[in-house]
Amino acid sequence: MREDSYFAVVTEEMKALPFYVVTVGVCKNEKHVYRPKGIEDYLLLYCAKGEGVLHIDSKEEKITPGMGFCLPPGMRHHYYAKTEPWETRWITFSGMGVEQVFSFGTNVFKVTHAKLYEKLFWEILNVPNNEWGVELRSVALYNLLIHLKKCIAIDTNLSVLDIQQQLAPITDYIKENYQKPLELGELAKILDITPSHLCRLFKAAYNARPFEYITRLRLQKAKELLASRSDLSIGQISLQVGYPSPSYFNMLFKRQEAITPATFRSLYLRRII
Repeated sequence: MREDSYFAVVTEEMKALPFYVVTVGVCKNEKHVYRPKGIEDYLLLYCAKGEGVLHIDSKEEKITPGMGFCLPPGMRHHYYAKTEPWETRWITFSGMGVEQVFSFGTNVFKVTHAKLYEKLFWEILNVPNNEWGVELRSVALYNLLIHLKKCIAIDTNLSVLDIQQQLAPITDYIKENYQKPLELGELAKILDITPSHLCRLFKAAYNARPFEYITRLRLQKAKELLASRSDLSIGQISLQVGYPSPSYFNMLFKRQEAITPATFRSLYLRRII
């Protein structure tokens, strides 16, 4: 018997949303579910307790606590409890934006931050059923899907969030010292790893090399100063964010933003009237 559940009446207005929840709920003891033609929407199921078995594409997958699976519309599947009670959390969802943001290359996954997943799931389920409920569930679903991508274990058995936490001493150091010259070897020593390993970690965590990460941070700080400090020249701002050469700073800024620092300042400087 399913408990704590919500079933939407899907309207044309809902279908126009980039993400929308069709059903969401908790099953205290999941039984045998067989769907030879799949369902019309995406199915996301997470195991909280017990153990189950999923059959897809002639493969058998064991689903234990902290694991889950996501199936696209129309995928044949069936699943059942192996160790009872098999307690699950399920969401079915759809929307025009799903394919653009939600893909992690596998149907079955391991969540490395179960408490975060549970928090985000209950935020969806606990949305009040009022005139704003559909939109609020849509936002909460997007939040869960974005965070889920960061919480899924990858080839290293660590999730993106795990690797970001591992790199925190380095990213904290960068944030405190971005104005200064920084060297790859210097950063790698913070975690006592090789520069090449550091580059691999940054690529997995931020899809960027360490110096690309530093450049993004410096340009972010530069934009904040350009928009708030009319008393500083562009050359002074360039120096403050770690670029002694204003011409190099201008080139880098324009390559990233497609406008010069001066043009950015003219568009966004907060003036006191």
